[in-house]
Amino acid sequence: MKISETQYKFNDEMIGAHSGQLDMRLSLKFNGEEVGYIDYVVFEGVPSISMIEVTEKGKSYGTLLVKKLQTMYPDEEIEWGYTTPEGEALRNSLRYKRVPSEHYEDFKLFHKYKGKREYYQDKADSLWNKESLTDEDKKTLRRIGSALNVINDKISDYEDLLYNEKPYKNIIV
Repeated sequence: MKISETQYKFNDEMIGAHSGQLDMRLSLKFNGEEVGYIDYVVFEGVPSISMIEVTEKGKSYGTLLVKKLQTMYPDEEIEWGYTTPEGEALRNSLRYKRVPSEHYEDFKLFHKYKGKREYYQDKADSLWNKESLTDEDKKTLRRIGSALNVINDKISDYEDLLYNEKPYKNIIV
C-alpha cells in the first residue's frame, strides 16, 4: 500500500532537556491515529536515534519517520547508535548519498602529510643503508630529520583534530 502525503501528519516535540542535550519525539499519525514515533536526542546539532516504535511492521512507518527526521537536519548524518535486528534492517533498506564532511579537506591534508613522511623516511632509509656516509649524506640526513620533525608534528595535530571524525557523511535520501 502506497501512503499518500495527505493521509499522514508528523509532530515533533521536546520531551526533555539537560546538559546541552534535547530529548525529542517525532511522531507519525496516519488517518488521524498515531502509528509510530522516533525518540531521539540532539546534542551539538546532531540527531541521534534512541528508539523507533511503530504499531505495524511492513507499513513503511519507520521509513517515513527516519526520512522526515533527515529532512529536519538536512546537513547532518543521523546517528543510529545500538540497533535491534529490525532497526538494522530499516537502516540498511534506506538509500544514502555520501557527502564530504566539514573535515574532508583536513583528511586530504592529513593523508598528504603521511605520504610526505613516507617519502622522506624512504630517502633517509636509503642513506642509512649505505656502507658509509659522506659529509653530504650527513647534511641530507639532518635536513630530512628536520623535515620529518615538522611533518610528524603536523600529522599529530591532524590525528588530534580528526579523532572520531569522518571525511564523509551519509545523508538519507
